[in-house]
Parts: sequence; C-alpha cells; structure tokens
Amino acid sequence: LQGRVRLDLRWLEEEELGNILAAADLVVLPYREGSQSAMAPLALARGVPVLTTNVGGLPEVVQDGINGRVVPVGSVRAIADALTTLDTGSLQQLAAGARETSERLTWESYAEALEGLVEDVLGQPGR
Repeated sequence: LQGRVRLDLRWLEEEELGNILAAADLVVLPYREGSQSAMAPLALARGVPVLTTNVGGLPEVVQDGINGRVVPVGSVRAIADALTTLDTGSLQQLAAGARETSERLTWESYAEALEGLVEDVLGQPGR
C-alpha cells in the first residue's frame, strides 16, 4: 500500500473536509468502539465509499459490498485484506453505491423516519 495510502491522523476543520473528500478514493474508519460516526455519512454524501469496523450503528450506514466494506472490530488483518482487495473497479462500484446511499441520507428522510417512529410509538399519525 506504500505510495497508495495517505494517513491524515488529525482533527480536520470543516473547511478542509470538502477538498480532502474530493481527492479521496476511500475513507477508513477503524473504530474499536463507538456508537456512530459523522464521518461515514459525510463521506457517503460525497460519493466516497467507507471501510469501517463492525461497531455501533456504522453497519447500518455502511453496507458491506454496497457502499463500502465492514470488517470485524480489532482485526488489523481484516482491514489490511480489505484495503489490498479494493482495486479501481471495486472502488468505482462502491462509490456508485455511496452516491445512491447519499440520496437517502437527507434531512427529509431523517424527518420521515422520525415521523414513522412517532407513529409506531403513539399508534397514530405524527401530524
């Protein structure tokens, strides 16, 4: 992977994210624990696939083989294997899935899901 991977292990200001994601082929989120990550939907919204670990709610956003790859938590080997098997063709396919996913990751879809939850809990329309 030498020469193909750039590590940027720091906090990124919001102004930098657009340029970095525009240049990225893949975002890697190797979490060991957590509930969610704002970075996953941000990357997917830009059409950038995500490689993440199976932690918290990330597998609900990153669908293995559709818009990214999901690997076991704590497995360096699984992350390395996923990285080495992602060629240009598979990255393009996952990027297409990321773009499709971004269409459902909107405030409107969030409001509709929340409204549906209210209807389920209260047994009546949320309006």
